[in-house]
Amino acid sequence: MGYFFEIIYSLGLEFNKNKSYLQQHIDYLLEFIMPHVSVSTTEAARLAKRLTNHFRHKVEVTETDTGYLVKMAGADVILSPKDDELYIEYTRNTATDNPERPYDEGRLRHVITDHLDRMANQNFVYDWQD
Repeated sequence: MGYFFEIIYSLGLEFNKNKSYLQQHIDYLLEFIMPHVSVSTTEAARLAKRLTNHFRHKVEVTETDTGYLVKMAGADVILSPKDDELYIEYTRNTATDNPERPYDEGRLRHVITDHLDRMANQNFVYDWQD
C-alpha cells in the first residue's frame, strides 16, 4: 500500500496545476482499495459532526476540506458528508495500533455503524465494499 501512495504523491507533484483531475483519479483508485460504505441520509453533515464530536473525547479527529479524519486504533477513518449520503472509508494504520485494543476490522465496522445509528436514532443499512 505504501508504494501505491508514493506513486500517487509523485503524480500529485506532476499534476499539481490540475488538482481536481488528480483528485478524481485518486478517488476512483481508492474506491477499489479502501473499504467503504455510503449511508443514505439527508443529514450527513450533522451526523458526521455529532459522530466526530463524540469520538473526539477518545481519539484524534481532524476536520478536512471534505469532511473528517478520525484516527482510531489501527485505522484512519474518513467521513465525507454529501448532500444525500455520508461516505465512510477507512484504511489500516499500524502507527495508531493500541496494544490494549488490537486492530479488529469487524470491531472497527461495528463501532462506526453502532455509533452512527445511535447518533441518528435510526438503524441504517450498511453494505460495506472491500
